[in-house]
Amino acid sequence: MESSSRRSPVSTSLSGRRAVLLLIPGLLLATSSTSWAHWTKLSSGASYSDVLTDYVVSPDGEWVVYWHDRDGEDVYELFSAPTSGAGPDRRISGLLPAGAVVPREMAITPDSSTVVYVAEQETTDVRELFAVPIAGGAITKLNHNLAADHGVKDFKISPLGDRVIYALWTTSSSYDDIYTVPITGGTAEKLNGAVTQVITYDVSPLGDYVVHHGWTGGSTEELYSGPIDASAPATKLNGALVTNGDVWSFQISPLGDRVVYRGDVQVNDKVEIYSVPIAGDTSVKLNHTHMLSTGEIKSFEINQQGTHVAYLVDEVDNFYRDLWVAPIATSGGANRMNQRRGSGDTVINSYKFSPLGDRVAFLYYEWDTGGGPDHIELYTNAIAGGSRVKLNTDLDPQGDIDDFQFTPDGQWVLYTGDPDDSLWVILYRAPAAGPAADEIVALNEIPFGQWYMDTERDRVVLAGNDPFLDNIVRPWTMPLSSPNPFGGDELVDDSEFDADGDVTRLTPLPNGRVVYVADQEFDNEFELYVVLTNDLFSDGFESGDALAWTSP
Repeated sequence: MESSSRRSPVSTSLSGRRAVLLLIPGLLLATSSTSWAHWTKLSSGASYSDVLTDYVVSPDGEWVVYWHDRDGEDVYELFSAPTSGAGPDRRISGLLPAGAVVPREMAITPDSSTVVYVAEQETTDVRELFAVPIAGGAITKLNHNLAADHGVKDFKISPLGDRVIYALWTTSSSYDDIYTVPITGGTAEKLNGAVTQVITYDVSPLGDYVVHHGWTGGSTEELYSGPIDASAPATKLNGALVTNGDVWSFQISPLGDRVVYRGDVQVNDKVEIYSVPIAGDTSVKLNHTHMLSTGEIKSFEINQQGTHVAYLVDEVDNFYRDLWVAPIATSGGANRMNQRRGSGDTVINSYKFSPLGDRVAFLYYEWDTGGGPDHIELYTNAIAGGSRVKLNTDLDPQGDIDDFQFTPDGQWVLYTGDPDDSLWVILYRAPAAGPAADEIVALNEIPFGQWYMDTERDRVVLAGNDPFLDNIVRPWTMPLSSPNPFGGDELVDDSEFDADGDVTRLTPLPNGRVVYVADQEFDNEFELYVVLTNDLFSDGFESGDALAWTSP
């Protein structure tokens, strides 16, 4: 591994903005000190090697697992490295037969100890399922003996980390059956009974049930739920279907107690939304009772509290859509979130609940009936309904808002947009309940929507262009609670990048580190790096507040 460090000349949130008091026996010394950050390369490849951008970080932030063609050009295998930079990186997938690859299905257990992955590890063109310690070690094959035309399509790890659910595919279908197996290996048990071909499946947040939906004969799609260990047969969750009716999709409540699903269950081609206990019982229809016969619910989301469901419906045609919120377990309580200004206005398929569960924010396309420019703008409303509130200030002609997130405490919304249609994407902040505000968090062009909130360290971490240099994407950090578009900092000094080097993906970690992929040292040679911050103290040290100290 390679490491480099330097003191940044820029005063920033990572570079200390205050005098640090150093306690020396017999002396209280006040000195200006610049805490600093250094980068370390985690991967080790040849000149032809590249790290792919779809790496996965362990839940505790101590490991990163990634695909790398270190041992042969375009032969991507699975590697892991500690994000501390203490190394070394190591290949954790097995040696592959000639022509085989590790497909990009991989996940890490909740306790950060084990990696589960799909690979053509024993036979070329036969995808099987394996588990291995994240630091490397003995590899366990999890799947049962497969028929000649079968392979593992994908999998899900139980939230408890004790079992793996995997789906098979054949040369003639996207999915076939689903199985459950202990993560330590053992007998795999089939979970789907009446469903002859699974379409989608998911595991309860409590780790006790697996819900799946698929064909039950002919072309009918239905919904089932069963114990994760296959100790009892799966139970059908939807009621009787109208002729040619189907269940189309589902989500499990974050509480693990109910399943919400949509389908044309009672009236053919009228797609409505329902809720049912996960163990089975009577379903409840959630959508507004006056929904037109031509209506179709396009998508839905459940809030973190598991109390309400937001759903998007078109009742006029296939473009103009409205957003509603309904209680998850009762009928007749749906409230509309948007109020139309004109016949062309519509909710874009982008809406999110506040972490508090009390509000919904959404993007709204407003058609200018007077022949002026149309806009995509950001609104919020309380789940009880009422007047929507616009969060962005007035846009210049052709400007739009394109993405947004709530802060974890639900008090603010951060959003990106090109307010003057310059394609220069800027990051803003506004109060979650309004009124509109245009506090600029970052002026950096964010070309592929990579910005993340690190609220513990009161910062936003992003991959973006220097405000004065086009087409060069670098890692930045910006202050969050007190936005200052000129108060940001390059996480890695510009001089340490190749002139044409770019960051292609980055991720802030729970421990304060930032992992990123970039061709930092040589153009078009992509490696995996980590920024290690050396902030010893945080705000509060000067005042004696020991609880505010940090040790990243």
